[in-house]
Amino acid sequence: MDRLRRLQRRIAAADLDCLLMGSRDVFDANTFYYSGDATPPKALLVTADSAYCFAHPKQECAGFECVEMRHFKKQLTDFAEKRRVKKLGIDMHSDMAFAAFYVEKAKHASFAKQLLSLREIKDDGELQALRFAQDVTKQCVDEALSEGIYGRTENEVAGVLEYKARSRGFPLNAFEPIVLANERAAVPHGKPTQYRIRKGDAVIIDVGVRAMGYCGDYSTTIYEGGNNGLRDAVAAVREAKSAATKKARVGAVGSELRDSALRVLYEHGFSKNSFSAAGLSVGHQIGLDVHEGATRLEKTRLRKGMAFTIEPGIYVNGKYGVRFEDVMLL
Repeated sequence: MDRLRRLQRRIAAADLDCLLMGSRDVFDANTFYYSGDATPPKALLVTADSAYCFAHPKQECAGFECVEMRHFKKQLTDFAEKRRVKKLGIDMHSDMAFAAFYVEKAKHASFAKQLLSLREIKDDGELQALRFAQDVTKQCVDEALSEGIYGRTENEVAGVLEYKARSRGFPLNAFEPIVLANERAAVPHGKPTQYRIRKGDAVIIDVGVRAMGYCGDYSTTIYEGGNNGLRDAVAAVREAKSAATKKARVGAVGSELRDSALRVLYEHGFSKNSFSAAGLSVGHQIGLDVHEGATRLEKTRLRKGMAFTIEPGIYVNGKYGVRFEDVMLL
């Protein structure tokens, strides 16, 4: 109810007659955040003084007048006509955003950035869920590594990680699992292949479970070879992550974390292959979506209750990639 009231105040301040958000087929963060349930199909229509939840089958959501979703195009157009909606806000990240075009007479306004900003500060329950999701993610990785990855394909290791998560009762679907060896790891967010991992390979694992709606996000690099340059890269990224973590405090700006990490990588001679040179951020906010926040982390002033990753890396095209990542809760 507190979340809904904050949202309604923001709707009034934006001079919107109504806000539309929801989902046809997939998990939707804002639908879950305000209704407590994201089971599709579901559409939320929120005004400055009322809130409606259209769902099939009809569901009870605290603070919302609940309606069975039948012919939503007609239900939406009837609602807009009855409430004289002239300015309709849209969550452009929602797969229900298309429905706004049914309301032809209204002016449409993106409200996605405002919705992200309203979710930036996590309450105690959210922080607990994020901590739990990250702990489970790490357990899955640790167990898979203890059983061994050598002799398995990248896809097999991804499958083992998914099984480890499911066996604990959670999907490994904060994002598609990343298991990449050698030159494929130089592409930061590539897809696993049928390459069979051998001892001496450099392997990036980057995965996240979703627990109680909230995402984990954990990366590690496995390397047991003798290549001095690669060993130096692994050591440099570990040191860069530690330097950035020390700067992660309330009141700091994300650029301070980035600069601390880059300073270490530059000192080790990796300026041309740093995460920044690859166009990547030092991290990102995290919550119900794995990538959250109204602005890039570098432009964000850190506040109590924020959750974000720190993930410096080195990416040498055609050779290898190195990344270490963990979630920070302030």
